[in-house]
Amino acid sequence: MKTITISRQYGSGGRYIAALLSEKMGVPCYDSKFLPKEAERHGISQEIINEFKGKTSLLYAIGVMMSEESQDKKRLTIPEKMFHAQKETVKRLAQEGPCIFVGRCADQILKDDNQLLRVYIYASDMEDRIKRIKKNKHISQEEALDRIAYKDRQRRDYYNFYTGSYYPRESLLAGQLLVKQVSHYTDYEKRLTLAKKFIEAAADNIYRNLRYYNGRGKDVSEYLRDVDSLRKQLGKVASIEELMGIEGNIRRRYYAAWNVIVNQEIQFEKRVMHPPDNMINSLISFVNTLIYTKVLGEIYHTQLNPTISYLHEPGARRFSLSLDISEVFKPLIGDRLIFSLLNRNQITEESFTKELNFLHLKKDASKLIVSELEKRLKKTVMHKELGRQVSYQYLLRLECYKLIKHLIGEKEYEGFRIWW
Repeated sequence: MKTITISRQYGSGGRYIAALLSEKMGVPCYDSKFLPKEAERHGISQEIINEFKGKTSLLYAIGVMMSEESQDKKRLTIPEKMFHAQKETVKRLAQEGPCIFVGRCADQILKDDNQLLRVYIYASDMEDRIKRIKKNKHISQEEALDRIAYKDRQRRDYYNFYTGSYYPRESLLAGQLLVKQVSHYTDYEKRLTLAKKFIEAAADNIYRNLRYYNGRGKDVSEYLRDVDSLRKQLGKVASIEELMGIEGNIRRRYYAAWNVIVNQEIQFEKRVMHPPDNMINSLISFVNTLIYTKVLGEIYHTQLNPTISYLHEPGARRFSLSLDISEVFKPLIGDRLIFSLLNRNQITEESFTKELNFLHLKKDASKLIVSELEKRLKKTVMHKELGRQVSYQYLLRLECYKLIKHLIGEKEYEGFRIWW
């Protein structure tokens, strides 16, 4: 090994790691600082350098499209000259002796070097990236998130488009993760383990809801005992069918308690979905659909494939992973929202079209529910592990990250549980 090229995910600390590696190995480390000097040597003024500073995607595009055999240096445009200066410098420095390059398209420039070691630095924890960028750039969390989204998209796009290959980390890890997702589905024991985790967390959150209302003048102690007894059986199940059978019994007892929790006369006995047969079933179906959509949106912020699931059976055009993760959060986000809407009389029988057997929410009622859900998702709690306030919506994202860590063997997944 003679040369190391380090590409990095924005905010991963790749530049810092490169500096430490350089010091440890006793070899020089080259990053963006060498480009202006070399560009000036090729007749490019400082003003032009400043104009194109940071436009790495442009440089990369030029570098990939340029062929050494066909270059007419006299006809090169300014950006082409800038890349040519960078390319010649990278090659010269690599020939002079062992060194480390950070970015600068060095992995592409030196791709034919058989002594090259390519490294990609990836931050598996989004919180670490945000914290590092906030500190280094002195910006807010929202600005850090915007910058991450922009940089990730920019780097991925120019790698994919201009090199004909995939962005090193994004695609490689996404590919590896896809393999892991599939293997955890095809291995029944692994699939059952995850399915149990989802339902155990959901059952615990249901229990917390009942305990919450039982302590606030709603006598649901009978249902509390039943749910507690049933949830203790979850760890012993040997199949997903058995798991879902117990989960169904838990929800039946839970839904029976709604007649006590809700102040209105709802006469709610069981969950009916296709189609809903009363006001409460219609309301649950509508709110759950909103939650599925929110969870799916958070899945799309990760490399998880939303069609591969463990509790719910995957199917064509079915984003079933969002159903799995939603099970964990429905008690906190969905059910508590429904209790609030009903107990404050924001939603009543008048909110539904009676002619259709309460199957259809009126437009104003739908808008109200969406608005109230958005407010709830913005609520924050002090996260026990992160030590800072996080929104309910961000809890959904964190759940995706926890699942990824489980799939890649980094940390066993434990479903979210209400702790307050």
